[in-house]
Amino acid sequence: MVLTVRQVPSYLIRKGVFGKDDAIEVTPLGGGLLNHLFLARSGSKRVALKQAEGVMKFNRSIRFPKERVVTEYHALKAWRELGLKEAPEPLFLDRAEGVVCMAAVPQGYEPLIYDLLAAKVNLRVVRELGGIYGRLHSKSYQSQRLKLQFPISEAFRILKLDLYTHEYRDATPHRSIKKAMERNAKKLVRNRVCLIHGDALPKNVLVRGNRCFILDHEVSVFGDPAHDLALLLGSYYMAAMVNWPVRRRYYAAMRALLRAYQRNIRFKKLFPTILRNSLGYMPSLLFGRSRGKASAEFLDTKTREVMAMLADRIALGNYKIPQLLFRMLDKQTLLASNRPWKKEQLKGRLL
Repeated sequence: MVLTVRQVPSYLIRKGVFGKDDAIEVTPLGGGLLNHLFLARSGSKRVALKQAEGVMKFNRSIRFPKERVVTEYHALKAWRELGLKEAPEPLFLDRAEGVVCMAAVPQGYEPLIYDLLAAKVNLRVVRELGGIYGRLHSKSYQSQRLKLQFPISEAFRILKLDLYTHEYRDATPHRSIKKAMERNAKKLVRNRVCLIHGDALPKNVLVRGNRCFILDHEVSVFGDPAHDLALLLGSYYMAAMVNWPVRRRYYAAMRALLRAYQRNIRFKKLFPTILRNSLGYMPSLLFGRSRGKASAEFLDTKTREVMAMLADRIALGNYKIPQLLFRMLDKQTLLASNRPWKKEQLKGRLL
């Protein structure tokens, strides 16, 4: 059964979330590429309901396992058990219908991606993000229980390995990049160090003031912390291209993110390796958003071309520090006419 706005109230009453006499208001929230998402409220009580789609909305030839809602439910529980409250509280799991229910994020939060593309860079938010992911990785570090609970899932392989790393490997004519992507794919499966979010993109971060909430935990795995860091760093680097005239704001954000992350991890000796791997994983994101099946709709032609070119250069370079990436982007004067996006322009686009 695919839930509709009309069906949600009776469904939640049957599940005991609301009483039969409650006046329940339901709002569809879209759900992004892979889900149906609803906000249900009655009085002061607000819950979010997510039902998994079996195919991707932007490319229905890509099938996606509905079991990912099981992963999300257990990941949200794990965050709570680890003392991390920056994710929604899970309420129930309906495995048969592919549904997870959680407490709704408090009112007033907005997706971080809107600010990022509008050239609004809040360093306090960036430090908060670095701290959240540093604590997640540290608190779950080498946990055998979580390692067993969160294997490298089919959902992670499809959404992250196939859609980004393998697609880049198959598309590039450069033999060296093909080999680099093969190495990356093997590392992402082999380096099982801690619990990672798996899809740590700004579209999955809600912000209000300096506070953050992390959403969409359905590809969480016990994996390589460099993957989360690569998605965060890569997103700020992409935004620096979109808003090239003020790119140094994003450079400052990337440095602040790394400092906050390093302060909050207890495996500090691993940080140079994690940083090098994260920079090595970034080209898959840049290629995927510029040329791949998950390309970002808000990119114009010149920004798309620069992003694809820098993906190749970074993939061939084996960089250890982000400052070298900044120097490469500084030379891309073709982007000098780029201007910030407004939130109204982004709504309804693939972010």
